[in-house]
Amino acid sequence: SVLKALQSSAFPERLSPAFASEPFNAVKFARGPSYATLYLQTCEPGRVLQGLPPGKAESIKRVSPYLQEIVQGEIATLTVRSKANFPCTFTSYDNGIFDNGLSSQTILADADGFARVHFHGITGVGGDSKIISASPVNSGQIKFVVFTKAPQQGVTP
Repeated sequence: SVLKALQSSAFPERLSPAFASEPFNAVKFARGPSYATLYLQTCEPGRVLQGLPPGKAESIKRVSPYLQEIVQGEIATLTVRSKANFPCTFTSYDNGIFDNGLSSQTILADADGFARVHFHGITGVGGDSKIISASPVNSGQIKFVVFTKAPQQGVTP
């Protein structure tokens, strides 16, 4: 999906959160496996901006710590609790990638509502990575910061 967007100007929402994502259809997601599969496989970083307004649905909740520190090449696990069996998107506005090799990933919350992703600290890149998570069936957003640091160099006598 990202490759198609890079090769044409047809899908800018797959490249940046600055472009509005396709609207989410909860009924089609719940009833149509092909829609759900396509939704989960398509990267759209701006989905983190599609959470419902406060009071319209239960709020998404942070489970893992707001701030995590990792060494380049290590993984931070980010977890939120949202509506069970519905999508949740995580988008990094800085450095690092998720398991899909991109700076944004949409996953399915499990039957208990937990949505977990692995954020990879990239070798050669350091500092804070600001990450936002949201679900189109929950209100609000969750923010995380992952600080990636360089590995300690061996000390020679």
